[in-house]
Amino acid sequence: MPGGHVEPGERMAHAAVREGREETGLRLKTIAVVNYGELIGEPDFARRAHMVYFDFYCRVVGNDKVKLNEELGEYKWVKPADALKLNLAKGYPEVIRNLLSYKRHRRMARIKL
Repeated sequence: MPGGHVEPGERMAHAAVREGREETGLRLKTIAVVNYGELIGEPDFARRAHMVYFDFYCRVVGNDKVKLNEELGEYKWVKPADALKLNLAKGYPEVIRNLLSYKRHRRMARIKL
């Protein structure tokens, strides 16, 4: 999943769209926040930090041709339920389960841009 930081003065939803475009070349539209949390001193990151994160459910707008930048090594389009069968990085299964729950129940608030 693409990700990154929020620039000063930038809204989180705009950062999600920008980071997605920078890393995949895709034009995205945010639909909802499906997961959030924090990581404190996570060893998988290059530097020790306390990070607060929000995972957005987005839709591709227009062409779905992916052009990865140097931050992502590969991609594969899969259905969310099928993604749960893959060997995913820590935390990703929770994001996908929350997405599936959102899609079933549509209970989470829509993003206001």
